Amino acid sequence: FSSRSVCTPSAASIFFREAVVSTQSTGEAAEGLQTEREEKLEENIRVLEQTKSDLSIRAENAERQIQVLEENILKLETDLEKDQEAHNNTKDELAAVKAEIDDK
Repeated sequence: FSSRSVCTPSAASIFFREAVVSTQSTGEAAEGLQTEREEKLEENIRVLEQTKSDLSIRAENAERQIQVLEENILKLETDLEKDQEAHNNTKDELAAVKAEIDDK
């Protein structure tokens, strides 16, 4: 063997080193993509949690508005019934007065 062949890397060892470097680069790239993906997912989670909070507040406000509207409906229905009763009483009184006038 010559001293030169011992010091010179073989084609197999060069290929092996390039494969290791390539695998490390691929792994680092994949890790970088994984980190980027995780950051995007975490941001999506924050956005969704904020949206959920906003929607919960809107739902609570809507429920309070519904309650107020239902109370208003009940009051208006009660007022309508009173007004209808007063109208019927007035019609009856008018009919009685008309009958009294017709009798004379």
